[in-house]
Amino acid sequence: MGRPATCPVLLLLLLLFLVNGELQGDAEASGRATLLSPFFGTKSRYEELHPYLLRDPLSLGPPLSGFPLPPASCTPLQLSAVVRHGTRFPTRKQIEKLARLHGLLRRGGGGERCSLAERLARWEMWYQPDLDGKLAPKGFRDMKMLAKRLASRFPSLLAPSRRLAFTSSSKPRCVDSSAAFREGLREALYGRMSEGGKNVTLTETFEINDKLMRFFDHCEKFVQDVEDNDTALYEVDAFKESPEMMKIVNKTIHNLCLPAEDLNAGNTLSLMS
Repeated sequence: MGRPATCPVLLLLLLLFLVNGELQGDAEASGRATLLSPFFGTKSRYEELHPYLLRDPLSLGPPLSGFPLPPASCTPLQLSAVVRHGTRFPTRKQIEKLARLHGLLRRGGGGERCSLAERLARWEMWYQPDLDGKLAPKGFRDMKMLAKRLASRFPSLLAPSRRLAFTSSSKPRCVDSSAAFREGLREALYGRMSEGGKNVTLTETFEINDKLMRFFDHCEKFVQDVEDNDTALYEVDAFKESPEMMKIVNKTIHNLCLPAEDLNAGNTLSLMS
């Protein structure tokens, strides 16, 4: 219940939008963030790509051509989905990096010549190491709303009479995401049926299966060729020293008015976590 690379300064930009939102209104800040949504990776809000969900989290969005299918064209039998966990907190490692960067901003000041750094320094660094990648309250809502939207989109498949099977990895954020999804589904299904006064039950199974859901941890070839291979990420390491990355680092140094020795590719990349 996945994570392509994305621009290393997105979190920095989104934090600025957050600060601006407090001053200018959430709608304007959200609109500015949405302009960047084509460049976002999976660590960004789902709503940035689907802004209609900000207005109505149960909306199914604009009509899709050819959907729903005419009843006579097919008979749906089964629905399978691979779902990533909901919005999570940064990992302990990234929280510690962000705390160090935030400390640099607070000590650096910036003044009028660095309004961006000054605003970010005023932001409260409330992430604590014990949050370590856990499912955030928003992530719980993400999963509940997703379940309810799917129940609306596939009413004949996600129904009380159907057998539902769930599989999760052992990661707490994934187990909690699965629980939130199932809760949202139960609310959607029982809510529909309760109006008729019917007593219904939901037939479901749940299992934790790391061999399936975290297959890379159990794949001998992956462990040997990637995890235990110091040269497997050569391209990634080379990118950190590339002209493109150095351009981002230098621009970040300039915008935050930080000494060059305080920022490198490693801690600049932590800004997107």
